[in-house]
Amino acid sequence: MGISILSHAEIQYGFAKKPKKTKMQRLFNQLLLRIEVLPFDETVSTHYGQFKANVEKQGKSLAPLDMLIAAHASAIDAILVSNDQAFQQIKDLHVQDWTQE
Repeated sequence: MGISILSHAEIQYGFAKKPKKTKMQRLFNQLLLRIEVLPFDETVSTHYGQFKANVEKQGKSLAPLDMLIAAHASAIDAILVSNDQAFQQIKDLHVQDWTQE
């Protein structure tokens, strides 16, 4: 199990907007001790170009950072865990929503 460096960055941004450290931030830091932060490397970057072109051919679109996160998951053949319905529309992207039963 791991977290994309891109998702990590977005979460850190959310924490930075808070005036003081929250319980959620402490829990997230504990989680990071147990999982791998997955790098966005040249292989993933190369995959991104083809992934984005394929998504556009489907007539779909994602916000720029969401496109990068989706391409990262696709490049490493990972399941993307998110409750964002925008990811569900992308063909061949494996998505799970852990907020639903």
